[in-house]
Amino acid sequence: MAPMDSVVSVPGERVGSAATQSAGAGTFVRGDDICASLVGAATVSGDGVVSVRCASHRPAIVVGTVVVGRVSRVAAANVNVDLFAADGVVLDFPARAALRREDVLPAGQDPSTVNLAETFRGSDLVRAVVISTDDKSRYNVAINEPGLGRVVAAPVASGGS
Repeated sequence: MAPMDSVVSVPGERVGSAATQSAGAGTFVRGDDICASLVGAATVSGDGVVSVRCASHRPAIVVGTVVVGRVSRVAAANVNVDLFAADGVVLDFPARAALRREDVLPAGQDPSTVNLAETFRGSDLVRAVVISTDDKSRYNVAINEPGLGRVVAAPVASGGS
């Protein structure tokens, strides 16, 4: 079997023959076949080892990108968010964002009226838009536009009904 760097394999797909090759990283043997165990590019080394490299997609996160993340920390002035999706694509790398008090309410409303500790809880999911970047792995986000905000809230204990 020749190198298949340009071919993307999916889990369970045959990528080699166990009779003439060895299973490497990202593969498993099923009967006489070597099959992919993850999505990626299949390759065959010179010594006949078939491997599948993970195909990763790193979407560019720039100003204007819509992101989804989980609240990891709530402070008086901002909320830290661990991002896990950008423009509908799941991220395969860690990304962190900060949601400032000023970026919670629509323009013209007084941000000093927002109590972040009462508005957000750890593990809340938020949908936001990137408004600036500090560096390649830290972003500033806002939820002050329609369609953005807290998507799913962590359950809060009820006093009964």
